[in-house]
Amino acid sequence: MKCRTRSGTIGFPIDQVERLEKSAGGTPLPRMAATTTPTPQSPGMLPVELPSDTALTTTSARTRIAVLEREVGKTGAPAAARRELSLLYAWLGNTALTGNDFDGAEREYQNALEHDPALMVARLNRATALINLSRYEAADEILNDVLSADADNARALDLLGESAVQTGRIEEGISRWEKSLSLHPSEGLAARLARARRLLAAEEGYERSSGAHFALAFDGGEASPELANEILSYLEQLHSELSVRFAHEPEAVIRATLYSNRAFRDATASPDWVGGLFDGQIRIPIRGLTHLVPRMKQVLAHELAHCFIASRSRGNAPQWIQEGLAQVVEGKTARLARADLLAWRGAADSQYDADFTYLKALSQMEFFLDRWSSAHLNDLLDHLGRGDDIDTALKTTTGTSYAEFLSGWGDWLQR
Repeated sequence: MKCRTRSGTIGFPIDQVERLEKSAGGTPLPRMAATTTPTPQSPGMLPVELPSDTALTTTSARTRIAVLEREVGKTGAPAAARRELSLLYAWLGNTALTGNDFDGAEREYQNALEHDPALMVARLNRATALINLSRYEAADEILNDVLSADADNARALDLLGESAVQTGRIEEGISRWEKSLSLHPSEGLAARLARARRLLAAEEGYERSSGAHFALAFDGGEASPELANEILSYLEQLHSELSVRFAHEPEAVIRATLYSNRAFRDATASPDWVGGLFDGQIRIPIRGLTHLVPRMKQVLAHELAHCFIASRSRGNAPQWIQEGLAQVVEGKTARLARADLLAWRGAADSQYDADFTYLKALSQMEFFLDRWSSAHLNDLLDHLGRGDDIDTALKTTTGTSYAEFLSGWGDWLQR
């Protein structure tokens, strides 16, 4: 199945698609960082209810905000002015959230709450932004405060469940989602709940270990404590190396789980060919290993690279960057396949450039790093993290449009 997005066209096996759903408005958020296989989407943000005759742009909203800020700075400013000001800031927050600018959204919601601390849309959407930023404790504080006054707030329960699942508190997440679902039925939430139940069943009785940056869970009957410690040590080594490479560290503790082959398939619904998965957490099938072998090192490097890429780009890196760069990190190269890539490109229609394959993604990333630098790449990820689409991010960091990039890649293949 192929899906066209603002970042290009992505594709994945149709047997991994459980259902197609139309969002009720806006980008589905919060979302987990980019995945190797699709996962059920998280809830969308709440809309800001402005007067029906209000036609806003970002510029007009900021102009009106400047007027209202001066008004509320005076003694005896009407409550209506503060209310309007709060709604306008929340509207800007939603605009930023839709564009995946989670830092910007969080700031705008804080501005809204300074003028109306009780504005529910700003409180809940701020929690959404914080979850996307992996600032789970801050999100939980907001959501628990909401629930202390309204224990049946389905949206708060949904978000608190999301935070719990993403931080490994699966039983708590399931409990929150079950109550939210009973209050507000949703096919999307039902799909996430079903997945969480699969994860909980697959990971029952798992042993735990932790390091400076990782929380590791593993099936003691499948992976020995010695193998788990060897993997944990190697992940810490990779973390140190990638922190330098990306000039960045993910904010939250990174969760990793080691499964038997069957438990991995049951938990993730992944086909047999998948060697690992990053869906906000690293999930690896052990495949009968007794010690850390080179191929497993490659898989760990690949999945941890996804974590760093997703963290620095706030989950907004297109698939060719996610998979191309992860393959570069694990040590793969497409240089010997240049002739094949060039032949396929020439034989296909122009859409071949935008369609996704792993080999092509690897080659395109090698082209990027050959023509530009790792510093340019990190800058590109930063711009994607601010909500830019791939065309805007490329133009800003390299002076090259996405179409020009693809054309340049074709010329590079012929060298």
